[in-house]
Amino acid sequence: MLTQKIEEVKLFPTSIFQTKVPSYGIFNEEFKKYIYTLKSKHPESDSKSNQKGWHSPGLNINDEIITKFVNILDPMLESIANKLGWDLEQYFIGYKSIWSIINDKYSYNLVHSHGDALLALAYYVKIPKDNKGGNFYFTDPRITSAQRKPPMLYNKQHQLGKTHSAFNHVLDVKEGDLIIFPGWMDHGVKQSTSDDDRIVISANINLYPREDKIKPGFQPNYFSH
Repeated sequence: MLTQKIEEVKLFPTSIFQTKVPSYGIFNEEFKKYIYTLKSKHPESDSKSNQKGWHSPGLNINDEIITKFVNILDPMLESIANKLGWDLEQYFIGYKSIWSIINDKYSYNLVHSHGDALLALAYYVKIPKDNKGGNFYFTDPRITSAQRKPPMLYNKQHQLGKTHSAFNHVLDVKEGDLIIFPGWMDHGVKQSTSDDDRIVISANINLYPREDKIKPGFQPNYFSH
């Protein structure tokens, strides 16, 4: 048996944050009414990563439900920013854009990233009870790591095989779940085969210089703090 200590050094760690939004049940009922009403007024989908389904126009921060959502997000984002060592003395956390997506039957989202954002997020308003497809997944950003993979054991004693050899990582999400991740992280949504809708609220997060807040005419799309 080897007695010599072998130290593992993890380079370039990538943090994905997942939490449950408090009182999400009541909150999601309000969100569903808001989003379906918005869709009835703007039936044409914005063309982004979505294939089929519906992508909303930008959501208005002054709408009551969006203001409530931002107020919930703010302390969470501040906690993550502090954990990541961001400079919140000279910069404040701002929302570059906020939108909603409804994925109906056979719709999906192509693999993409939000390269113009430091962080991106996805909040789950509605998930079909049959949970048929439509799963959110990440792809390994280290493209060359996929060139050669060793054979792995996939059993309870070798859980590392699931993480060290995976190229895609599918998240197990439920209604009320909030996922926060680096904007550069490639991700997609698998095709839904459910007759019911899957509804998500997403946002792009950036830092803005605090001094800009006092400059005349400074109006980012959305901001807080």
